[in-house]
Amino acid sequence: MSTFGDRLNHLVETVHPASRGPLSNAEIAQELTRRGHKVTASYIAQIRRGTRGTTGVAGQLVLHLASMFGVEPDYFYDDDFAADTDQQLKLIAAVRDSGVERIATRSMGLSADGLDAVEGFIEHLRKVEGMRASREKKRKPGDAGTKSKTR
Repeated sequence: MSTFGDRLNHLVETVHPASRGPLSNAEIAQELTRRGHKVTASYIAQIRRGTRGTTGVAGQLVLHLASMFGVEPDYFYDDDFAADTDQQLKLIAAVRDSGVERIATRSMGLSADGLDAVEGFIEHLRKVEGMRASREKKRKPGDAGTKSKTR
């Protein structure tokens, strides 16, 4: 069974943009204050170290922390819920760390033909780097987002 501090530490280490590392205690405190719950970096550090018990963590603070890290408040108190959420966070972190998020973000707004060109370029790079072609069928222009896998 993880403590409140353990779960907060896990969120801090896992939920951050690919372009930077985890938030500092000061950054967390600043964001919480911006959201209307004034706390200090020292208070956040105490929670994370476990020297401030969960009984001292106000309900509003839990709501703001959950919102800030994109989880439900139950994450901090329910072991099964936390385990399920951690599996989802693991997948999200893997996508973030693999660079997929960066490619997807930069592809937003492209036409179907533009997306086909990106896909073609990726397939070309896979071939150049000695990788097998992906198993997805190529979309026809105008078939936005309808791909099926070959068997």
